[in-house]
Amino acid sequence: MFTGIVREVGRVAEAGGGLAGVRLVVEAPGTAPGVEVGGSVAIDGVCLTVEAVIGAAMTFHAVP
Repeated sequence: MFTGIVREVGRVAEAGGGLAGVRLVVEAPGTAPGVEVGGSVAIDGVCLTVEAVIGAAMTFHAVP
């Protein structure tokens, strides 16, 4: 359940893609270590599924 509480302001480290969607890499050192692959993170109000956690960053694939 989304509580509406902002835990951290992350930084978009990478963004790229095309018609099939966008791959995002978001650096969030306070959040990333506690998130598991398959977990849901709200990015600007949109819940995205974590595809990978690499150190202080999480990757996502946003589809049209």
